[in-house]
Amino acid sequence: MKKYCRITTSRYAGYLGINLIAAICQVAIALIIQVTIDTAGAGDRSRFRQIIIFTCVFLLCYFFTYYIRNVYTQKLADDFIAVLREKLYGKIMERSYEKFRQRPVSDYLSLLTNDIHIYQEGAVKSRLLVVQNLISLLVVTISLTAASPGITLVVAVCTAGIYLTPQIINRKIKKTQGEVSQKLASMTEYSENHLEGFYTILTFFHQTKSREQFQKRNREYNHRKILLDKLMGKSETLSMGMSVGTELLVLFLSAGMVMAGTMTVGTLVAVMQLTGAFVQPLTLIMQNIPRITAGKALEERFRAVLEEENNREAQKTPVTFKKEIRISGLKFSYGNGKEVLSGVDFIFEKGKKYALTGESGSGKTTLINLLNGIYPYSAGLISVDGRKIGQQEALGYRSLFATAGQNVFLFNTTILENITLMEEPEQEQLKEACRISGLEEILSAFPQGFDTKIMDNGAGLSGGQKQKIALARALYHKKPVLILDEGTSAIDKKSAAQMEAELLKTEGLTLLAITHDIRSPLLAEYDKILYMRQGKIEESGTYEELCRKGKAFAEFVKLV
Repeated sequence: MKKYCRITTSRYAGYLGINLIAAICQVAIALIIQVTIDTAGAGDRSRFRQIIIFTCVFLLCYFFTYYIRNVYTQKLADDFIAVLREKLYGKIMERSYEKFRQRPVSDYLSLLTNDIHIYQEGAVKSRLLVVQNLISLLVVTISLTAASPGITLVVAVCTAGIYLTPQIINRKIKKTQGEVSQKLASMTEYSENHLEGFYTILTFFHQTKSREQFQKRNREYNHRKILLDKLMGKSETLSMGMSVGTELLVLFLSAGMVMAGTMTVGTLVAVMQLTGAFVQPLTLIMQNIPRITAGKALEERFRAVLEEENNREAQKTPVTFKKEIRISGLKFSYGNGKEVLSGVDFIFEKGKKYALTGESGSGKTTLINLLNGIYPYSAGLISVDGRKIGQQEALGYRSLFATAGQNVFLFNTTILENITLMEEPEQEQLKEACRISGLEEILSAFPQGFDTKIMDNGAGLSGGQKQKIALARALYHKKPVLILDEGTSAIDKKSAAQMEAELLKTEGLTLLAITHDIRSPLLAEYDKILYMRQGKIEESGTYEELCRKGKAFAEFVKLV
């Protein structure tokens, strides 16, 4: 993860410094104990009083140092994760629509919430704790060697055993952590999908089956989580058991040295204190190494997103539309390989109005998703004013379009922010967009007007109200091309006709409207009607021209 987010050298130096001070404080406790016991044994009351005063001052410094260390450690972990989360979200937002849909939304949510939280509490904090305890080990080792080189040697031999034994379990921990993450993602995906589909589940009396499937996924996740916790517990138990054994061994050796007259009682107690100060950080290191190992499975998930090549440079390539958008030999197939569009050719002139119609499944929605840059075409050519649109121009090209469809998505924020998309509102643009979309007529129904908060993707709003907000959003941003994919289908016919009439007379706006209402008198107002059949534009022309020809479009009109 260092490639994507790292702790700066200055902050890391500060972290090392505060931990060095904390380690020295830990050693100082052992020295205070030694001096106190030896002073008490000698009956030196004056020195004893001095030790008490010094200890009181020392304790204030000790507690302050440890407070600063703990707060600083937490801040480093929080800041590291904040940067990582922002980079992950940024890379997700750079994806093309096609790549974005390769994963369920719940997988992205799990990545940004559950996985990253587990990673923070596990691998990130564990790495910081390992560094912290390594510093303690270094300082304590120097002090212990000064007190008793022989005891230090014994502790070093035991340390090797404490380190090597848990390594047997660490591989299983890494594998199991990956399985836990997968099971959690699966459960999150299922939960989100079925909660979003609550209405369907309720109307089809599918609650029991839905609950059973959730229980299955929940139990599978719980089973893997328990297995992971058991492995972590085994690793920690082994480390702790060997640590306690080391301390007892040192105790017996030191006691023998006291009985032999080669060590004072004060030194024995100090050695035991230092041994504990040595074993404790060593134990914590051993306990945290499996967490770091387990975090590698999550790092692989993060890298899969972070290392994906996305076309950021395309944002620097603006595309202007002054005359025409030309599509030539456009083809497209979905994942099943079946061709949906098979050689579409057409020229869209700036400021003209086009109606797109045809039978269901003829490729109308696919065509507009290729035209507005949402899907990449597999063959053919799109050019703007003679300029070919390639990968570098993709994002700049897509900024030419605003699309309003029959399936409206609204964010959980105010009506105003749903229209402006959190930008500072331009009042004249806002007023005009609300007038044309008919939104100003329904704002009076909301006591808070533009500040009305929308929840759960517009729950409580009618389909027509949601489409008016979506249309206002599309108009507000004043894109050169407006695409309506049945964008007024839920609005009453009178209001929809008024909106359509306003759009048809808006100068400079290039309009492409998918419609099934071919009996509408407004069709005659469009510059051209495009009739699609079997993935091709079968016919194009004015309403009058197509009806006069009496061919495919005219036959379609008769059948409807």
